Amino acid sequence: MFGNKRLEAKIAALDTELATTRAVLTALERSTAVIELSLDGQVLAVNDNFCNTVGYSALELVGQPHRLLCPEDFAASRDYAAFWDRLRRGEFFRGTIQRRHKSGRDIWLEATYNPVLDSSGRVSKVVKFATDVTEQITEAARQKALVQAIERSMAVIEFSVDGTVQRANDNFLQTMGYSASEVVGRHHRQFCSPEVANSPEYGNFWARLGRGEFFTGQFARRDRQGREVWLEASYNPVFGPDGRILKVVKFASDVTAQVQRHQAERQGTATAYEVAQETRDIARDGEAIILQTVAKM
Repeated sequence: MFGNKRLEAKIAALDTELATTRAVLTALERSTAVIELSLDGQVLAVNDNFCNTVGYSALELVGQPHRLLCPEDFAASRDYAAFWDRLRRGEFFRGTIQRRHKSGRDIWLEATYNPVLDSSGRVSKVVKFATDVTEQITEAARQKALVQAIERSMAVIEFSVDGTVQRANDNFLQTMGYSASEVVGRHHRQFCSPEVANSPEYGNFWARLGRGEFFTGQFARRDRQGREVWLEASYNPVFGPDGRILKVVKFASDVTAQVQRHQAERQGTATAYEVAQETRDIARDGEAIILQTVAKM
């Protein structure tokens, strides 16, 4: 009697576990691309999500080799053969992988390859769960290319929210005459004149950056030799996923030559105006003298 109850309890527990497993698999089927593969790499089954992801129908995939979905150079490589050797040994794989859509375009999948063991503990097949992350990978590549382009053409420096230097690229270091070890861990004020660094406006500047405000304009700075350097720059607060400011990134171009030329032009204009004023005054005085002389005569 008690033995039957224990058996019934075990059966009930197994039923519950089986129901949970089925529920999990059903949820995966609804949200994930799933493909089942034999140990020699033949497609055994696919779900609708997988078909939609790769552009093939189930009839076009079942019975075909897995390499149909791979770039040709990878499918013919030693790495691909070694990949399947590891799966046949029961090794689990997880990662971001490149695959080929039916149209010929590349797609990227965040995937797991899961060797399935039979009752004797031997690998019987491989089940792959995947999510299409092509858009994320493409956007990340675009952002990386943009950052690389900026790094090549502009002076870039990163600060913590309190103004401490975290990183500076080669363009910035060359512009200001420093090495990385001379700026990382130091405060931004080392690039400013004492008058600027000790002013209330400078403290307010960093306080506003810490609140997320953006700044752009021309800024007078000092290089390692103490010479004035003018930078056309933007100070950009960077926010984390939680909305907090992680750091401040500055993008800058050296415009010292342009600023000095404009200053010289303005100075030249001012000098010419002063000369004209003096000439006019002299002429006026000379005219007065002549009139006085004529009157006396």
